[in-house]
Amino acid sequence: MELPVTTFWPSNVSVDAPTTASIYMTTIPVSPPTYTYKVTENSIACLIIEGRFQLIVSYMKWDNGIAKKIVDVPESSNVRVTGSCADEQDITSSLTITTEHAEIRSLTFNFQIIEGISYLVSLSAEVNVKMFPDVMLNPYPKCRYRTESI
Repeated sequence: MELPVTTFWPSNVSVDAPTTASIYMTTIPVSPPTYTYKVTENSIACLIIEGRFQLIVSYMKWDNGIAKKIVDVPESSNVRVTGSCADEQDITSSLTITTEHAEIRSLTFNFQIIEGISYLVSLSAEVNVKMFPDVMLNPYPKCRYRTESI
């Protein structure tokens, strides 16, 4: 047995007539700019990396909490790029982006050529902890570090 559907409207509620304006808005995502980083030897670019790079850095805060921060690699006009090119004797190449006064001190890409194709084999980064105001600089204050030369 079907029950009748009854709608009750309180007397203090008004209902507006529908409008023809759409409530949906279309936004076109804007692509972030890309930057070009080059290693050159004898005025010829042998290694070119193009893109926009970000790192997610996890670190311990002074209150023993864990924080994460997204860090942008600065644009190519504000960095120094160094590296090495592969040749017939050495099948490895590298590109290092070095910055001053930024959250990232350096970012190094290491490549190896296998059967004519260059593969990324490692990536390393050094961050500037002074740019993280709540970082715990020494999480183990009772430990002493000792270095020895070989």
